[in-house]
Amino acid sequence: ILGGQYRPVLASFVSPLVASMIALAEEALQRGVLQNGLILHSVASPRVSILLTSVAFGLLHTYTWMYAILAGFASVYLGWIYHICGNLALPIMAHAWYDTLALCWFHR
Repeated sequence: ILGGQYRPVLASFVSPLVASMIALAEEALQRGVLQNGLILHSVASPRVSILLTSVAFGLLHTYTWMYAILAGFASVYLGWIYHICGNLALPIMAHAWYDTLALCWFHR
């Protein structure tokens, strides 16, 4: 998106926008549909639904196996936030914050 040149000013504007869109889509799917659906349809307890959702989240982030594992652990945290608060806004904001920092970091 930002090209091969280092553009810190552009990155500071584009990264939060891209990160917010990614976080919104991923959290709506993972927490709002999958985690919530497992609980509502009595397929799994909240703990098991967080675990299953986190495994799926990690597998969807297999850039490397280490990154997939780390994404899975991050997903446990995001799933726990959603379960405790019952609101998608908090995991979306936490996810967007991380993605913004990661996008800016890797743009360097």
